Amino acid sequence: MTLMLLFAAFNSTKATVRLHGVAEDYAGYHLEIYKYADYITRMRELVGVVMVDSIGQFDYSFDVDDVTYVFLDLSSYRAHIYMEPNTEYEVALPPFRPRPDADRFNPFYQPEDIELGIINSTGCLNEAIRNYDLFFNSVYHKNAVEMVRGRNIRKADELTSLCDSVAQLQHCDHPYFQKYVKYRSAQIYATPRLRSTRTVIAQKFANEDVAYEIPSYWDALGLVGQSFIASYSRMKIGDHLKKALEYNPPTFADFSDALLNDTVFNNDNMREAFLLKGIYDAYYTGFFGSGLTDTLLITATNQAVSQSSKKIAFDILQKKNKLKPGTKAPEFVLLDVNGKEHSLSEMRGKFVYLAFMHTQNYTCMKDIPALSGIQRKYKRDMIVVGIMTDEESDKLGTYFAKKKIEWTMLSYNYMQSVVLDYGVESLPTYFVIDPEGRIAISPAPAPSDNFEAAIAGEIKKYKREVQRKNPTKSKSIYDMVSSHSY
Repeated sequence: MTLMLLFAAFNSTKATVRLHGVAEDYAGYHLEIYKYADYITRMRELVGVVMVDSIGQFDYSFDVDDVTYVFLDLSSYRAHIYMEPNTEYEVALPPFRPRPDADRFNPFYQPEDIELGIINSTGCLNEAIRNYDLFFNSVYHKNAVEMVRGRNIRKADELTSLCDSVAQLQHCDHPYFQKYVKYRSAQIYATPRLRSTRTVIAQKFANEDVAYEIPSYWDALGLVGQSFIASYSRMKIGDHLKKALEYNPPTFADFSDALLNDTVFNNDNMREAFLLKGIYDAYYTGFFGSGLTDTLLITATNQAVSQSSKKIAFDILQKKNKLKPGTKAPEFVLLDVNGKEHSLSEMRGKFVYLAFMHTQNYTCMKDIPALSGIQRKYKRDMIVVGIMTDEESDKLGTYFAKKKIEWTMLSYNYMQSVVLDYGVESLPTYFVIDPEGRIAISPAPAPSDNFEAAIAGEIKKYKREVQRKNPTKSKSIYDMVSSHSY
């Protein structure tokens, strides 16, 4: 079973939730719903696309395994909600506020985070978490520095008591809310005890199941487990982990076995959660090199006990190596000017020259005629795709009607996150994707920047790879490339 099939199959019990409402400001828009792939990488995972009709009505249903934190991209806003299985949510969207043009491709831009308004009665969960967090955030951030610097355990106890009182005032006995509060309390407990990591783990994590879908659990674990591998290996009790670090190369199982020498880490899922957070931190702080990190994560996808741990390891690998040659290109499903759907997956079998462009960008407009020439010349081997990032996609048809284009032109408005998936920070930006959906060149040259030599080299390289893997296979289009002059 492949990794992707394994992860798709590992959660098979699902229930439906429904999201609907009326928002005239968003008439004709496509709104993307996301959740986090996991709470270590916090990579966004697309749940679905909500179609808002011409009078502002929308109605969308999807499956969840448990209570799930989801959020909608609403241009200048990011609206979140906790959704329970088998529940219907009638929601109100905020007035539409477009993102300033200057921020549309700013990788550091942060939309305003708001709670999605719920009109119908759905129980206490969202209101309870909102009220609790408003109080928790105000008192915690005000006192965190004092608790850390002074190791002020008394102050932590006072804040825990205050926050528990606020939680009780919500009169919400929902199990998710109770666990949510429990791990906010763990975060407070840990703050003055950051030099006693093992004690905190023993008190707050050792005998608990990993709460994979509760953000407060991972906030607390992130605080306690910050740079976990580096700090734990310096402790006397961490000698086994220190020795495992000297293996050439160590595997995830080596690290896991080393921690088993400490009774605090007898819980398989919890032990693996701390290790994965430690590997993640070790790479991004420079404690681990790229090769060692890849080895640990790849072995984790095979050796971890928990399927959830395997998926998190896979997610970290994806984030770390995103858009590197040889990695899977991010999928997209977009519309052309006639409303026809096109996906990257349907283009398998040929190279894809992918361009991100805008009609008001001079360089983009200068490249458009060249793209048609490239498509004509390489149509046997390659598809040229232009993703237009104009906000007013309805005008694209009129604009391009006056220009003869022979490549596939799509609007990003159906799935605006595509620019984030491909890390687009300026226009135009180009990529080459191989016939198996892998990144071949990132970023790729512009049409006028020696592109033909680059694509000829990639086609020949791919041809050799196909021949090596299938030496007795009958000839395909790639076996005939050698007779074609580039």
